[in-house]
Amino acid sequence: MPAGAIADGNSVALRVGSKTAILILSATTCSPQPITASIDVLPGLSPNLVAPRVKLPVLPVRVFGSAKLDVTAIATVKLGTASPAALPPALAQLLRPRDRNGDGYLDRDYVFVPSATGITCGATSAALTGTLTNGAAFAGRDAIRTILC
Repeated sequence: MPAGAIADGNSVALRVGSKTAILILSATTCSPQPITASIDVLPGLSPNLVAPRVKLPVLPVRVFGSAKLDVTAIATVKLGTASPAALPPALAQLLRPRDRNGDGYLDRDYVFVPSATGITCGATSAALTGTLTNGAAFAGRDAIRTILC
């Protein structure tokens, strides 16, 4: 059956040939899996020490571009529940997409306010999600260690 022939959540019974067997199908809309993004919280540092209560834009996160993820096509991005912090133009210019790891793909940096991310004391990872201009979703995760709790 073509997509959309049965409304999501509804069922249809089909008779198979002249037999008395009946096959019941249930409609489900499948969403494509998000593109897996490689990210680095506090780029270049290890361990990634995050102070969840800080209310200043001090948490940089790098999104690495790849064959599947063009960082110039990122439309929205969130670290946990936070959108990137608004930055002065001069600082925003420093964070423009560049190939920071030498793999031939542009990478993009964002800065977040830790207290807005929803990261709590004791968290061991931070999740970044977003969408591209074509509507595709992407997601990445990096290990963190919380401090100043």
